[in-house]
Amino acid sequence: STAAPLMASVMRTTVASHSHQSAAVTWLLLTSALIQSDQNLLAPNLSACAQEFALTPQEKDEKLGGLLAAALFLVGAPAALLIGAAADGAARRIDLLALLLLLGGLGCLGSSLAGSFWQLFAARALTGVSLGGGLPVTYSLVGDIFEPSERASQSGRLGLAMSLGGMTGQLLAGLLGPRLGW
Repeated sequence: STAAPLMASVMRTTVASHSHQSAAVTWLLLTSALIQSDQNLLAPNLSACAQEFALTPQEKDEKLGGLLAAALFLVGAPAALLIGAAADGAARRIDLLALLLLLGGLGCLGSSLAGSFWQLFAARALTGVSLGGGLPVTYSLVGDIFEPSERASQSGRLGLAMSLGGMTGQLLAGLLGPRLGW
């Protein structure tokens, strides 16, 4: 992709041109939305998933409603701390963000191919690494790209992109899940 080298060149330049900065911000916002989009993909399809794995109503609540959420967030929280520390020392944070996007995609793919609850559990845990790690990296990139006077408003835009990503992912999962399978 040409976006990663472009964003890296923006970060190396003290005063970036407006067009390069705009391209870098667009890429950052889209990447952040994508990372967040798979956070709630399963929520509108819990019944179909439970049926496929032959879960009882109680197992559906415990495993899909409880354990999967725990896998996502209990892995994501330490990932945020560890990856945030790694981002502090990383010369190329953009590469770290690209890796997190790849991990999120692999977790999402693993979720769709899961043949058992525990395979789904592992895939959702991998997704948690992407979700948790993406936050500190994207916010540090905002700090790299923008002057201090612009960082708060740009962080707001980043938060909006993440929220829109989560909403869009869940909406599409709810609309497409019944047609294509969870």
